[in-house]
Amino acid sequence: MTHHKVALRYGFKLWLAASLVSVPLGCEFHPLYIRQNQWILAQIHINPIGDRIGQILRYALIDRMTPHGIPERPHYALSVKLDLSTQPFQTTAGANVVLSATYSLEDLQQSKHPVVLTSTVRAVTSYHSHDTPYAIVVAERAALRQAVYQLAEEIVERTALYFYSERAESLCAQE
Repeated sequence: MTHHKVALRYGFKLWLAASLVSVPLGCEFHPLYIRQNQWILAQIHINPIGDRIGQILRYALIDRMTPHGIPERPHYALSVKLDLSTQPFQTTAGANVVLSATYSLEDLQQSKHPVVLTSTVRAVTSYHSHDTPYAIVVAERAALRQAVYQLAEEIVERTALYFYSERAESLCAQE
């Protein structure tokens, strides 16, 4: 067999294996970021979050979930509580910034507004101290802002996955 035929046979087997692995068991494949999920994310009101860090997180969530503006009649409300800690390095000048967020999603369409999703996410970033106090402040703020954006991405992804799994379960139940 020529090298070309071996490569084709190997390529076909690889393609076939990848196709079989990617076929979900039981139900059809549904992409995570489809219009229905984007529409549902746009129907979430993000409650105010504490201090300046909370404000930055809230606006990052609004940018990602409701890019066309705050919903007039939201179907859900998202509440977030933040916890910040700084852990200095043992060997060098600097620290880890640990920011965790506990969030809950309430269904405003139901009578008692039950919490349908609750979870905790955590982001760890670090910065190195410099000689000047101003440089330390700037480095710490940059690390904190990076942690906030990481939390926002994680909260949006987990919330989208919640709605995706709810939608997939209802589609599978219909089949």
